[in-house]
Amino acid sequence: NNDILQILSDSNGQQQFEGVTKPNSEALSEIQQYLNMQEIKHLPTSMGDMHKRFSGIPYGWREVDIAALIAELVADKKISVKYSGAMILASDRKMPDYLRKRTVIDKVIIQKKGEISQIILKNAREFLREYFDIMDIPVDGDDVVVFVIDKFEEQKKLLSNMIAKEYSVRNYPDKKLIEEGIALCNDLLSQKRDGLLLLKKMNELADDFLDFNEDMGKVNAFFKNQRIIFDQAFDKLRDIEIEKEYFQNEQNALAIIYAIKEILSMQKPYKRINELPDLLHDIQDIYNHLLTEKREEVLSDIRAAMAEIHQTANIQQSEIVERADVALTAKRDSANTTANLIALDAMKIQIANLRQQYMRQLVTVQSDKKITTASRASICHTAQIKSEEDIEQYLEQVRKVLKNKLSGNDILHII
Repeated sequence: NNDILQILSDSNGQQQFEGVTKPNSEALSEIQQYLNMQEIKHLPTSMGDMHKRFSGIPYGWREVDIAALIAELVADKKISVKYSGAMILASDRKMPDYLRKRTVIDKVIIQKKGEISQIILKNAREFLREYFDIMDIPVDGDDVVVFVIDKFEEQKKLLSNMIAKEYSVRNYPDKKLIEEGIALCNDLLSQKRDGLLLLKKMNELADDFLDFNEDMGKVNAFFKNQRIIFDQAFDKLRDIEIEKEYFQNEQNALAIIYAIKEILSMQKPYKRINELPDLLHDIQDIYNHLLTEKREEVLSDIRAAMAEIHQTANIQQSEIVERADVALTAKRDSANTTANLIALDAMKIQIANLRQQYMRQLVTVQSDKKITTASRASICHTAQIKSEEDIEQYLEQVRKVLKNKLSGNDILHII
C-alpha cells in the first residue's frame, strides 16, 4: 500500500513490477487499450474487471501489480477512479483500498479521463483569477479541479455560517442573496464527481457568480461598516415601539419613524444607511423634549404633594411630614435621572398614592368621630361645560357623590 501511495504522489517515477513480464510502458498500454475497447462498447469497467482480466491468461499479473499500474495511470492523469459515483483524488489515502480491497473493487469504476481542452482550462483559470482576486491559480487541469472544489466548498460553508450566525440575530439585508449564493455553489459542486463537467459547469455559471460576487461586496461592506448603524436604528425603533403612544401627536416624529422603518425594511438599503444617523439624532431630540415635559410634570406633582402635606399637618404631626418628605424626595431624585417616559408616567401614579397615603394619616386622627377620606379624582370627573344648566347638572352629580361618601360617617376628608 505504501508503494502505491508513493506512485500516486510521483507521476514521473516508473517502476518495474515483479510478475509483469512486459516492460512497464507496454503493460500500461495494455490497460489503456482495454479501457478503449470497453468505452467503444459503452461498458463500465470496475476495478474487479481489471483484476479478472489481467490476473488470468495470458497476463498472469499479480493483484498488487495491477493496482500499482492503475495507480501509475491515475498519477499520470490518464484515467480516473470513481467510487459510488464520486471521483477519488490521487491524494486520497484510501486509494490503495479502492484498488485492492476485495469488498469494494467491484464498486470502483475505472475510466479514461475526459480531456480538458485548453480553451475550457483557460476560461476557468481566468474566471478563478477574477472571482477570487488571486493570481496564483494552478496550471494543470486536475489541480484546477481540486482548487475549484476546495474554494467553492469553503465559500459555501462561509455563506451557510452567515445565515446561521448573522441572519439568526435579526433580519439583516440581502439574506435572499446569500441563499442564492449557496444555491449557486450547490449547482456547481453537483458536478464535482467529474472534473471536465465541473469546469464546464463553472464556465457556464461564470456570469452568475461574478454578478453574485459584485452584490456580495456590498453585503460584506455592510457587515464591516454599516451594521452598527443599522443595529442602533433597529434598537431605537424597538424602544420607540414600546412608547409609541407618546408620539401620536408629534407629526414630525411620526414621519421620522416611518423613514427609519422604510430603510430598515429595504432588501438593499446600503445607499440610504447614511441617512440613519441624522434620523436617529432628530428622533432623540424629540424624545428628549417629551422627556423634559414629562419630568417637569412629575416634579410639579412632587412639589404640590409636599406643599399640601406641609399645609395640612399640625405641629404634632412632624414625624409624618418628615417621612413624607423622605419618600417624595427620593421620587424627585429618581425623576431627575430617569430617561424613560413610561417610568416617569409610573412615578406620577406612585406620587399620587404617596400623597393620599400621608394625607390620610394626617386627617385621620384619634377621636370619637367616625372619619372617612376620598380622593379628589373620585369626586370630580371630566366634563365639557357649555351653559349654566351644564354647571348645575355637574354640581348635582358632585353633590350626590359627596352625600354617598359621607353617609354613615361624621367627617369626610377630601384629599
